Amino acid sequence: MVLVDTDGEYVLLCQSTDKTDDELFKILGEIGKGEGMIDYKEFNNCFYTLPDKLPEGDIFLGYFIMKLGEDYAKNKDNAQWAKEVVGHWIAIGAYYTINRGGWDYWLFDLLTSQKSDYIYKDLYDKDETPTKCRVTVFGENGNLITSWYRDNPLEINVAKLRYVCAVGNQISNCLSQKDLIARAEALQLKVDSKEEGPQVATK
Repeated sequence: MVLVDTDGEYVLLCQSTDKTDDELFKILGEIGKGEGMIDYKEFNNCFYTLPDKLPEGDIFLGYFIMKLGEDYAKNKDNAQWAKEVVGHWIAIGAYYTINRGGWDYWLFDLLTSQKSDYIYKDLYDKDETPTKCRVTVFGENGNLITSWYRDNPLEINVAKLRYVCAVGNQISNCLSQKDLIARAEALQLKVDSKEEGPQVATK
């Protein structure tokens, strides 16, 4: 089904290989009746950490969230830190910088600062590789990931509150170390008095 709303502002697409037309119309009929993704804490916890204000020339392209499965750990050679994040939610914000290229935020929601510190500082930091070097982000010890065949760093990552945050530069290698740090520190991360997680004034 491809429909247009009465105001002509949205195009709605609904596709299935096993549902009837009536079932598809029922699904489409529910659109706009609830809060959508806003109802899900997994969405809120990460989406509202994304920067409220972007540097000039940066464009927000989209947002993706999923629960990490066993394949993630396998792709990381079953490192202990990678196995520990399986089952947690990861959110990815995709961006484009005009005349430079694409990059992204990766936010691993590890539920508590204790779990975040354990996975990042006790496990990930001790997983030494020649491409990792120390860098300060948010006043915390983070890691800069480099590559001998790239001019700019591949990634910067740091643990902050309940999150492990990374700014990925692999897509187009367009950001310098200074650019990566500036974008990482633009994340809206501050402590809430009631629970560990972001509290953002503008939603």
